[in-house]
Amino acid sequence: MEKIKSEFEIRTVSGDVELKDIEGVASINTISGDVEGKDLTGNFNVKSKSGDIDLSFRAADQGEFETASGDIAITLPKDSNFILELISEEGDIEIDIPEPYEKSKSAKVI
Repeated sequence: MEKIKSEFEIRTVSGDVELKDIEGVASINTISGDVEGKDLTGNFNVKSKSGDIDLSFRAADQGEFETASGDIAITLPKDSNFILELISEEGDIEIDIPEPYEKSKSAKVI
């Protein structure tokens, strides 16, 4: 999916989800597949039973990212004000915030 400004939901059983230049509220659920995205803005809820989650945000408000078997990599802009919940039962979690992070903003990782 590319260049969308909306609220939407995606569900897949087997297959990858690719997002680019998305703004809005998204709910994405996969059984077996990776979720990749660039230039994202808004609130994202992403769950995958078996797959990696790799998302890069222009601006993030809130996010919940969960995978049972896979890695989670989230890239946020340095001026982010966000709330994240990250869960991976059998994988790595990586959060990248470019330096210098502006400490005047609040960040909370649950």
